[in-house]
Amino acid sequence: MADISKRTKLGRYFRSHMTPPEIILWQAIRRDRLGYRVNRQKPFGPYYLDFYIKILMVAIEVDGNIHQAQEQHDEERDKWLQSKGITVIRVHARHIYSNVSDVVEMLEARLSEIANSDSKS
Repeated sequence: MADISKRTKLGRYFRSHMTPPEIILWQAIRRDRLGYRVNRQKPFGPYYLDFYIKILMVAIEVDGNIHQAQEQHDEERDKWLQSKGITVIRVHARHIYSNVSDVVEMLEARLSEIANSDSKS
């Protein structure tokens, strides 16, 4: 029980301390603007997903410059998530800063592809 409480507190902390590009993207996709309910800083196994769409089992991860130094960790994390059926979409922070509208369009297209491939399975 204490573990759940600790994870809940940590999730709340992450939601209230999002990075600037995460905040920009959240403002663009919140309130079902992608056509799906999006959770932010969602705990999943040992990880916290930047954004998560449960119905499609899709994680959207925002990569800043620090991710260049932790590519192997991100790769291992993505493999673990994929083994659990989660599709990971990575978006670089610089793309969010330069044109968040393009990022949202790309996400809409990818989510549509994923939804259509799931319905054919």
